[in-house]
Amino acid sequence: MARLAASGARPAGPCPLPTGAVIEVDRTVNASGVVGLAGDQVSVGFQLAGQRVTLRMEGPLMAVIGSEGMLLRTMTCPVPVHSRYRLRGARRAALIRPAPGSPITVQRRVSCRGGSWSPARKSRLG
Repeated sequence: MARLAASGARPAGPCPLPTGAVIEVDRTVNASGVVGLAGDQVSVGFQLAGQRVTLRMEGPLMAVIGSEGMLLRTMTCPVPVHSRYRLRGARRAALIRPAPGSPITVQRRVSCRGGSWSPARKSRLG
């Protein structure tokens, strides 16, 4: 530090990211569906294994955003507001909120008795 000061260096000053700012970081989801965040392991879902995701931290919530900008999941944020700007790769979030995912369409086959049909039930019935 003394050598830097002698060569004309000066203190960095306050962090450019305010503590209440919306913060984003990019992470790759491991094979177990977990990302490393602030020295902890946070489960974002095993179905996202191998994908690069953006974690958007806003207030008490954290949004998991896919590579195409689609909102994949919303969960409580495990990182306190006052320490989010210290995360590796932290940046101020874009003003545009992620687009919610499209609605999921599910089709069910209903038996004449009014119950849902599934392969497991069929094998038990005969």
